[in-house]
Amino acid sequence: MINAPLPTKEPEGVHRPEEQDLIQRTTLIINSLSGDMEKDLQVIRGKLAPLICKMKGALPEYFVDRIKKKTGLSKGALREEIKLAQRRMETQETASSDIPTREPDQAVQEMADSLKKDPQVLKRRIDTVNNLGVAGERKTIAMVLAVMDSCLLPKKSNGSEALGCKVTGPFGTGKSYGVSACLELFPKSRFHLITGASSKSFYNIEGGLRHKVLILQEVGPLDTDAGGDNEAAYAVRSLLSEGSLSYQYTSFDDAGKKVAMKVTMEGPTALVTTTIKEKLERQLDDRVITIRTDTTSKQTRDILRVTAEMAAGNGGNFNALEIEGWRLFHKGLESAQVLIPFAGKLVDHVTLNSDLPVSARRAFKRLISVIKTVALFHQHQRPRDEEERIIAEMTDYFLAYQLFDESFRENVGDGKQYLDSRIRVIERVGLITMKQLSGIEGVSVPTLTEWVGQRVAKGLLVWCDGEGEVFPDEASLSRAKHSGKAFIRLAYPCGLPTPFELTGEPRREEGGELYARYDLKFGRETDPVQKKKDSKAPSIIPEDEQKNASQEEIDIGARELDGEGRALEKKIQQIPASEPGTDKDQLAQELFMEFSQCVAPDRLN
Repeated sequence: MINAPLPTKEPEGVHRPEEQDLIQRTTLIINSLSGDMEKDLQVIRGKLAPLICKMKGALPEYFVDRIKKKTGLSKGALREEIKLAQRRMETQETASSDIPTREPDQAVQEMADSLKKDPQVLKRRIDTVNNLGVAGERKTIAMVLAVMDSCLLPKKSNGSEALGCKVTGPFGTGKSYGVSACLELFPKSRFHLITGASSKSFYNIEGGLRHKVLILQEVGPLDTDAGGDNEAAYAVRSLLSEGSLSYQYTSFDDAGKKVAMKVTMEGPTALVTTTIKEKLERQLDDRVITIRTDTTSKQTRDILRVTAEMAAGNGGNFNALEIEGWRLFHKGLESAQVLIPFAGKLVDHVTLNSDLPVSARRAFKRLISVIKTVALFHQHQRPRDEEERIIAEMTDYFLAYQLFDESFRENVGDGKQYLDSRIRVIERVGLITMKQLSGIEGVSVPTLTEWVGQRVAKGLLVWCDGEGEVFPDEASLSRAKHSGKAFIRLAYPCGLPTPFELTGEPRREEGGELYARYDLKFGRETDPVQKKKDSKAPSIIPEDEQKNASQEEIDIGARELDGEGRALEKKIQQIPASEPGTDKDQLAQELFMEFSQCVAPDRLN
């Protein structure tokens, strides 16, 4: 501040019209102060400080003195508030510097307008990130982009609906590279990137974090495995859940008396972080969606190919016009309330599960946020009600289903159990006999008997009759097994309903027109069930399993699927196979394929 002589009365003399307006408005607000320190502080922070920081000369100190006499706050505290207001204004000017001062180029505007009208704009955006040099990882890309979009969801009275995610994986799997490619499509005013932070740095981010995305790349303070500082994790957790962050500290007035001061960081704020850790601080980890990078050998080969293409000048197509078009498109997205007319049907299906864990509460809230975010992203194509609220459509749910179903499964129980390929087969088919499952999976019935028994004991599977009714006693079950009329099914739903299950509309069934149009094709190339179908090779039971299997059981596992089996297989063709823990199985299959090719008859000739 300028240490100029202070005027003893309201400044007089010649002032520019805009300066005179500032003086009059500031004087009126000061006169309206009540003397209640807590209320006055909010007025000072929200109205007076932004006005005073625009003044020059002796005026700031003059009004600091007047406010001190009116409220009793120290000059030091008031000057600090004015400095913070000045910083916020400067940051807002910097953040808005990427907004053109002139009309955007016509070609860029046309590009942005075409995105607003494109029904497959979400899929188009994933393709764009892939074109920037990111090999595969389509689901990771889509989820990161959706989390970023969620920062536009309005803050509610009970907290924020904005999403958070952590992209995790070993060193060198491309976590930060993928996130950085996603950021290329967004204006700089939409996100705040941090590559290093102290525990208190989140309380004074210039420009604030309202309707922004906080990007944390391998930030140490969130790693509390070794008993580190939790304050940074608490700050991020509060931003994500409550939609704001407050920090109260002690200051001193001119008389040396202690006074409480408070700094507030407003949201809502979305969160994207990358880490090699499987777990962050426990409570924060529970609030974010975990996205695991693809560590399969196929993905490694794809990355090497893309790297080679880029080195040869044939990849990483950074089209400046297209990128500017995406940025302009994202600038045009506005915060708005979203309604989900079919939310009741969703909860009816989820609550069929008779043993829902507490974690299902957050999982369902995240599902709602994902659906709202997808609808918000398509706001130029969605209808609105009389209150200008966007109305989500079933297509929004289908896109959200593809993004979030796997994560939802992990939250409603033992994630690896629900992502087991055999469980997914049973879920898709509904009721299935042991022989049918044996034929599809290519293992013997005795092997499956132990696997099924373990999951029946855990309450995941149940034995039932052809109508899905659980057998009343062991005797009934034993008779049904001997007669071949015993089936197994899931004890309760472990995933989300498909759009077809919600609507019954044939066009939304697999193979239907709407299904094909909005299918994002996550991980189809690694689908093990599809691989079995395409190869048309008979399933082989290992020799050690054959010793304990009857001839009839061996025949079931060795022959190609009969008509009934083919009908069952059709139901499970689209079972995702990108679940964690399958890389070893896939690698074994690939090595077996390579070995088979090496010893094939045509190679021996």
